[in-house]
Amino acid sequence: MINSGPLIALKILSSIPSSTYQDQLCISLTPQASLLFAQELSLKHTILNALAIKLQKLLMLSCHRRILLSKLVHLATDHGLPPNFHSRLCNDYPERFKTVETSYGRALELVS
Repeated sequence: MINSGPLIALKILSSIPSSTYQDQLCISLTPQASLLFAQELSLKHTILNALAIKLQKLLMLSCHRRILLSKLVHLATDHGLPPNFHSRLCNDYPERFKTVETSYGRALELVS
């Protein structure tokens, strides 16, 4: 499997004296793969931040700065939100969002 992707992984044989085995096979990312990984992480962070801003603006439009999660689930795909947006964005941005219990059910609330 490693040999089929020489542009992704490098095989390194290292001798560890304290090991019971003579040589140990280690795998490392190539510089190109490391660069792609860093770019992907940066892009993921940018997209999550844009989604958080979009959700923040949507909550600002509501009267009490909160919307029921059951309603947001229906709107999520229209606004490009991931299926687990309520747990993901609340955990990643606790300074912006929190979930609260209301008499109608759980809601996502904008933290001032």
